[in-house]
Amino acid sequence: MRQGLALNFGRVLVRRVPGLRSCVILVHRVVGSLKFRAAYRDAYARGDVRLHIGSGTVRLDGWLNTDILPTAPLFLDATRPFPVKDNSVHYIFCEQFFEHIRRHAAFLFLKESFRVLHPEGILRISTPDVEALAREYLARSERVRLLLERNRRLSYKYDRYPTSLTRLFLRTPMSAFTTVRCLSRCSAR
Repeated sequence: MRQGLALNFGRVLVRRVPGLRSCVILVHRVVGSLKFRAAYRDAYARGDVRLHIGSGTVRLDGWLNTDILPTAPLFLDATRPFPVKDNSVHYIFCEQFFEHIRRHAAFLFLKESFRVLHPEGILRISTPDVEALAREYLARSERVRLLLERNRRLSYKYDRYPTSLTRLFLRTPMSAFTTVRCLSRCSAR
């Protein structure tokens, strides 16, 4: 109970005190990066490296739960080169992450994922159901109205979330994803 109160108090402080959020994120970047490198070394020594990218508050046992925000214990910016050895990761999992990054960052993420994946490794990317989002958006449901209102209030670049999600996939030919996979596999040989 006391831990929950302290956590809520911390969230309120971060929102209310100007500049505190930036400081918390900077500290997480430094400390979380060091923790990630130590956790990676341990997992690598055991021979079982599993990356959970963009984990937020979700924790998977036995995985390196990473995010750029302080909600995760380990820091890893998945839009930059991973501080990980080639062919050393057995599993990469990301859920509700891929649709939030820009196209060039998505290509880098995929290229890095295939670089670090073991030849028998598995990459699993889970995204929202675009068709269901589009149906809700077109139906102008109350949930969508609230989501768009929230996005505008937070000054998100894309205040029409369902359409921004589809832009990533509709403007990107699927052959480009295949090319990233082939390039990473070919360069690993």
